[in-house]
Amino acid sequence: MIFPIFNHFVFKMNQRLQILILGIVLFLSNMTMANTLPQGKATRITKAPVLDGQLNDECWAALPIFTDFETFQPVAGQKASQRSEIRFAYDNDAIYVAAYLFDTEPNKIDRQLYPRDGYSEGDTDYFIVGLDTYNDNQNAFRFNVSASGVQGDIRMSQSDFDDSWDAVWESKTVMQKDGWSLEMKIPHSAIRFPNLEKQTWGVQFVRVIRRYSEIASWAAINPKIDGFINQWGDMTGIDNIKPPLRLSLSPYIVGNYSRIPLQNGSYASSTSPSGGLDIKYGINESFTLDMTLVPNFGQVQSDNRIRNLSPFEVQYEERRPFFTEGIELFNKGGIFYSRRIGGEPIDSWKAYSEQKPNEEILSNPRETQLYNATKISGRTKSKLGIGIINAVAAPMFATLRDVQTGNTRRVQTGYLSNYNIVVLDQILKNNSSISFINTNVNRGAGARDANVSALRFNIRDADNRFEMKGSGNLSSVKEDAQTPTNFGHKLFWSAAKISGNLLYDVNYQVESDTYDPNDLGILFNNNAIRYGANIAYNWFNAYKNIQNRSLRFGTSYSTLYKPRLYQDFQVSAGWEMNFADQTGFSAEIESRPTWYNDYYEPRVAGRKFYHAPWAYLGMGYNSDERKKIAYRVWTGVGESPIPNDTYWNLEGGIKWRPSNRFTLDVREEMTHDFGNFGAINTSNINPDSIVFGFRKIRTFVTNIEGTYTLSPKMNVTGRVRHYWTQLAYKTYHTLQEDGTLKLNNHNFGADENTNLFNIDLVYTWQFAPGSFLNLIWKNAIQQGDGIRADQYTRNIRKTFQEPQSNSFTLKMIYFIDYQNVKKLMKK
Repeated sequence: MIFPIFNHFVFKMNQRLQILILGIVLFLSNMTMANTLPQGKATRITKAPVLDGQLNDECWAALPIFTDFETFQPVAGQKASQRSEIRFAYDNDAIYVAAYLFDTEPNKIDRQLYPRDGYSEGDTDYFIVGLDTYNDNQNAFRFNVSASGVQGDIRMSQSDFDDSWDAVWESKTVMQKDGWSLEMKIPHSAIRFPNLEKQTWGVQFVRVIRRYSEIASWAAINPKIDGFINQWGDMTGIDNIKPPLRLSLSPYIVGNYSRIPLQNGSYASSTSPSGGLDIKYGINESFTLDMTLVPNFGQVQSDNRIRNLSPFEVQYEERRPFFTEGIELFNKGGIFYSRRIGGEPIDSWKAYSEQKPNEEILSNPRETQLYNATKISGRTKSKLGIGIINAVAAPMFATLRDVQTGNTRRVQTGYLSNYNIVVLDQILKNNSSISFINTNVNRGAGARDANVSALRFNIRDADNRFEMKGSGNLSSVKEDAQTPTNFGHKLFWSAAKISGNLLYDVNYQVESDTYDPNDLGILFNNNAIRYGANIAYNWFNAYKNIQNRSLRFGTSYSTLYKPRLYQDFQVSAGWEMNFADQTGFSAEIESRPTWYNDYYEPRVAGRKFYHAPWAYLGMGYNSDERKKIAYRVWTGVGESPIPNDTYWNLEGGIKWRPSNRFTLDVREEMTHDFGNFGAINTSNINPDSIVFGFRKIRTFVTNIEGTYTLSPKMNVTGRVRHYWTQLAYKTYHTLQEDGTLKLNNHNFGADENTNLFNIDLVYTWQFAPGSFLNLIWKNAIQQGDGIRADQYTRNIRKTFQEPQSNSFTLKMIYFIDYQNVKKLMKK
């Protein structure tokens, strides 16, 4: 009786909360916020400067100077502590920027070296130029250079950024007696801009002074206003420049040697020289074609693998350059997970299910070889973004050998597959937009095919204060030639206040029980209806020794889509503070305060686990990261009414910078769950029952990352990761029809001890603009047994005694730019 009453109460409470917040929206609708954008004028020059970092070229002398920077951090709206003088020029070939960055204490300028694009990890002073070449307040290019001369570049949008995008441009920095100076040359071929006689660009100049943790900009950034690009200044005077032919080739050669352990304890070695080609072609001033032929991603960092105990798959980070660079347009609909392309073959499990007793598995590829991948993206003059990705994957096979006869056979695990994504994204007034995205997977040969479409929109008011957004998705999946197509849908809607000190939103989402975007997207669970509301307040002004602080609350309530049964109710709260000494404190509370239904852990459709309520409290602290040794720590504890069910976690890290060339970052994560209920695989014992185990779970994760930078264009990075988890079962239970558990006296022997160990060591040398030489060593060890209690040192020793996989890769990429070839041919 209590449960239905609670269900009704929570539903009504969410209704009232939505009405209350919408009332606040109407009440505050008359509030206005505005930023005065600075205006600048670019100067055309007839003779390009010599890029030496010295501002003594004739072209700089008569140019207007952009100065009067204003702080964004640590406190917004103050005059910058140091003077900056910026000059902006152009000719038919490039954009030129000169900066003289005065400093009253030049010996304290931070000059930490770090790899290209590693500015966020480097403790250094640096300078940024932002270019919104279409002046649409939505998309932009950003170029930054550090005081030590390290480059970085980013493709930006209002909601995302892509630091994997690499342009080929030039820069030079010089230390001065009263600061430091720099010159930048950004070729027109490195960016996109409209083919107009007279142009106005959005432009921003930013200076970061690390020892003050100060970020100051030419166009003031108001933290109460949502978005950054829309607050940039306007640069006029860019006249009579023509978008050049953008064509570049990056051929590469790869040599790889690998040694992999087999099931019988022996090793299989292979040597595989190969080559490929990356092509970038500017179809016109707005659209670019990217193509990779027979790609090799051997330099990509190993995945952070774990022992997955949840009913959902693990989502891994995308690190392959082709699928990270310029991908923001394709993420609009939330239905594209690029790791599906070239990921694990869809039927890799067949290698084990079809393995005969007298056979061993020689190979079962974890990745699918791509024949090619092509990407076209850009935006028209009417601000319509268009994107297309097409990729073709090869059939994949596992190889099995009869240990008695020596005969081998192949089992097909992947199919000749075509992956296709199409995106249309129209920018509207007031930073609003509407988008359509479609993903399609065609595997042929009667294998599984899938198609998913999404239509999304966001509408903002003229003052950029309020936003309403929504989306509608439709999926269709055909398992094989004999199975009818299965359709599913997803709907989402939210209304929010997005600017100011006070922020809030209400949202609603429904996913049908047949919605399935997982062939080219990722969805952890469907068959759900969710209601949510969030509210936050930010203090941007300093108070005593506190620079800024924020407080947030959130709540959500969910039911099944079919049938409409209660799932859960959640609440959360968070608090963050940053202090004047650049330390920080944060805390959060999360809870499901009442018994709830888990329809996913049983792993069987229509069954549920009646889960106990729980609450979690966590707190964290970080020290001043400007110092040679900085640390951060987080600890939390969770509890439920179940006896012996305490959970705690501890995470900590130390970052050490003994010199300007070397950085070492050590992170440790420890979790200890004294009482966890989870389903175990007992199909070989009793397929008609669902067995849960009450278990103790201990997990330790160690990450050690180091970077030694020899020069702005040469570095060595190393990474060691050890993941260790133990499962010790206390009791076993049978899941009842009502979701409760009944003690099962059978011992299923499900204890586990799992170790995953990886080493990644990469040497990188940029020997010419856009050209790289990479030498990579990867080591991997996997160990597992049923020992329920093991000491850490003995466990490490045991892990290193296991067979190890090793691979060595040498990859050279050479960048060929059509514009440079054209100039050489003229000479």
